[in-house]
Amino acid sequence: MNKKLYLLIGLPCVGKSTWVKSFLSNSNDQHYSIMSTDQYLEGWALNEGISYHESFDKYYKHAERAMRANLFRSVKQGFNIIWDQTNLTKASRKWKLSITPQDYEKIGIYFPTPNGHAQLIAE
Repeated sequence: MNKKLYLLIGLPCVGKSTWVKSFLSNSNDQHYSIMSTDQYLEGWALNEGISYHESFDKYYKHAERAMRANLFRSVKQGFNIIWDQTNLTKASRKWKLSITPQDYEKIGIYFPTPNGHAQLIAE
C-alpha cells in the first residue's frame, strides 16, 4: 500500500472538512486518520456545554497534544493521513511535512476563498 498524506490548506469555512467527508465517503480504503484539533475541541465544548471558542481558549494546547499522539499512532499503524487544519504558514506546513515519514506520498490541496478573492498565505 502506498501511504499518503493529504495536507489541506485554506482559511476556516472554505470546505476543507466537507471535502474530507466527501472524500472518505467515496473511498474504498478505510485506512485514513484525520488530523484535526476541531474534533477534540468540539467534543469538549459539547461535554461542558460551552462554545467552540471557549473550548478553543481553554483546551487548544491539549487538543494539539491529542492530535500529535493520534498522528504517531496512525503512522505506526500505516494509516493514510488527512491533515485538516488551515496550514496557512510555510513554517506550519514545513513542520508537518518534516514529521511525516519519508515513505508517505505528500499531497497538498489548496482551498480558495468562495468569493474568488486571493488569500494571503503567510510565509
